[in-house]
Amino acid sequence: MRNYDSIFKSLFKSTLAIKDLLIHFIDEPIVKEIDLAAVQLLPTVLNHQSKRSRIVDLVFQAKLKRRKVFVIFIMEFQLNDNKYMALRSNTYTSLTLEYLIDIKNVLKHDKLPPIMLIVLYNGKRKWQSKKQLFDSFVKLPKRFNVDKYLPKIEYLLLDFSQITVNELKAKKNSFIAKLLEIEQTFDVMQAINLFIGACRLAGDDAGVLSSLEEWFKLILESKGIKEPVFEVNKEMIKTGKKLINNIFDEARQKGLAEGKAEGKAEGKAEGKAEGKAEGIAVGKSNALLKLVEIKFGSISPEIEIKLKNAAQEELDKWIIKLLSANSVEDIFG
Repeated sequence: MRNYDSIFKSLFKSTLAIKDLLIHFIDEPIVKEIDLAAVQLLPTVLNHQSKRSRIVDLVFQAKLKRRKVFVIFIMEFQLNDNKYMALRSNTYTSLTLEYLIDIKNVLKHDKLPPIMLIVLYNGKRKWQSKKQLFDSFVKLPKRFNVDKYLPKIEYLLLDFSQITVNELKAKKNSFIAKLLEIEQTFDVMQAINLFIGACRLAGDDAGVLSSLEEWFKLILESKGIKEPVFEVNKEMIKTGKKLINNIFDEARQKGLAEGKAEGKAEGKAEGKAEGKAEGIAVGKSNALLKLVEIKFGSISPEIEIKLKNAAQEELDKWIIKLLSANSVEDIFG
């Protein structure tokens, strides 16, 4: 199994994650000018005529909507603060531009495309290092007239450690926000629901789903669920993706409908609340039944009755047990 760092990086190597990052996390005016349908990944091993090469984490180009210009974005992933990150930014920028010159992927009149380096930091402590290379040089007296010759390149820092849970929740349709929420939560049930939501957003992207499964297993282990971890086969993922859109939405609608009807009949607000709770429980029961049948095949009528009569708390416990269960008996006893 790959380590956390390599799996986390692989989740971003898709147009899904790139677009998500641009829309939900990069608050710069240029993002509104990008044609998100024309985002293209570029090679991460940058070879050019001098035979040097350097591997960068992620490079992509994006066309602008109303201009015949494309912008290059370089992404670097960091788990630890790096005081020389600005210098590395300068190196990666130069290598990327030289690579584009070598393959003749430049703009009209041999102009170089704008380039932007983004550092995605997912460490535990706040990032402290200087973001502009100019600030890394020793300062000489102004009379020396040296400052104007020093490079002033700067990288954009996305410090995930400083994004609060409430800020992540506000990004409701963000794939990356769900990943970061999963990392921050201590509630296994919540992590599972967020994982299902991430699967839904991933759609039918097999590469993203595979990395997502591998990454989620590591996250579960870090939260105390050891091997054997549940096997998320493709059918389970398909079912999981439908849970939020179909089953739980259906449960909420059923709950609201029943609650309104009962509340109207009784003239009490409690009727609506009770009906909603019952509807959600029915949705969870149906969802669990489908997942158990996918993993273990058909189940006995006794188990079906047990599921239909279970309270929400009991259903939540069974869903967690499903993750590491090797048989139906492991779940329901």
